[in-house]
Amino acid sequence: MEYCRLDGDTGRLRTEIKHPRLLLFNPGHEMVPEIIGKKPYVPPPVVRSMMRDLGLLPAWLTKSEQDFVFCPEKTLPIPDTHPLKPEARLLQIPDTALPLNDYTLDMWGQSPVWLAALQHRFLWLSTVSAPYYPHELYERSHRCEAARCLEAIGHSEMAAHWFTSINDFLKERYHCFPPDSALLAKLPSSSSGRGLIWLSSSPTDDEIDLLTKALRRAGSFSVEPVLDVRQDWAAEFYSNGKGELYFVGWSRFDTNRWGAYLGNRLATQTDLVAELTQTVGAQAHEEAIASVKDYLRERFASLYTGYIGVDMAVYAERDSLFLHPCIEINVRYTMGVAAILLYDLWIEKGRRGVFEVKSFRTEGEAHEWDSMMQCSHPPLIMDGRLRAGYLPLTITDRSSRFLAYLLITEDR
Repeated sequence: MEYCRLDGDTGRLRTEIKHPRLLLFNPGHEMVPEIIGKKPYVPPPVVRSMMRDLGLLPAWLTKSEQDFVFCPEKTLPIPDTHPLKPEARLLQIPDTALPLNDYTLDMWGQSPVWLAALQHRFLWLSTVSAPYYPHELYERSHRCEAARCLEAIGHSEMAAHWFTSINDFLKERYHCFPPDSALLAKLPSSSSGRGLIWLSSSPTDDEIDLLTKALRRAGSFSVEPVLDVRQDWAAEFYSNGKGELYFVGWSRFDTNRWGAYLGNRLATQTDLVAELTQTVGAQAHEEAIASVKDYLRERFASLYTGYIGVDMAVYAERDSLFLHPCIEINVRYTMGVAAILLYDLWIEKGRRGVFEVKSFRTEGEAHEWDSMMQCSHPPLIMDGRLRAGYLPLTITDRSSRFLAYLLITEDR
């Protein structure tokens, strides 16, 4: 069986993505309240820092000169001396006098609460149209959607179990899970390694105390056995909000030992599929795509316009490798989507490398590291594409804490 993928902004998907767009990077939208409060929502300081430092990332995900990038946290512009420059422009204050009523707001993660806060802060933003966000999407963006998906596609034995009390979890622990298995608890509305609590096979008092505090904040948590994960993968889709759902491509990413995101591998889709086929066989990943795509089409294709990423994993069990078809469903732009688009738009075909978002603990560290990488791995640009070397996608200064970049090796 073969499945069709669409290369980023090409093919039928190009006609689905309407220009001009106003692109906005708003990470952590999963943690935003569902209800618009009396006071406008204010992102926590770390999120505002990410929005400032990484605000220009969406500019690299389009080749449309019509698109603007809206950065509410005073993001540094890309200088004219940069080796490559995106065609989407940073929206400057004078540009707000432009007729923006023809634009559509394209948020990294859609959130009516966040949108209302931005419109309160920037009155002109109310003239920009935004995709419809029905209330059902809150429930379907919840982490338990992955469990629903697994049950629907015939893998209920893999689905996480949900609890609303510590006593219920302790009572069901040996009934639901193997007695010698370490466990992973997850909070309902978090992602990218946040909201994970690692539990031993017999949870300790300290672990239970940590889980109790998390439960007070979140109201519920899921628990699943810890897998012997060998590779992290994601299948990326696009929903047009009119009943159609497209498979965009595969992404492979890396995490640290605690499950926090580190970066994405950059390679052609042909090479990525070959790697996955060699690891688990073609039938496993083709069936996973087909079944998950059918589920997502039914649940999202008529409600939501935008990207959806489904995290999967290659794991070892009984001396064999298997593909977990649905660890998490992310109803937003993902770093995997970004990796696919970045490769299609900016990387010389056949090259391999990494796309990473790096965080730094102290002021000045990001700027120094970026300067060092530019000197030690100068970029080689051919025909508007990166052939080798290091290319920062965002600009740093002494106060920057985050940095997005591409690093390409010369070997094909």
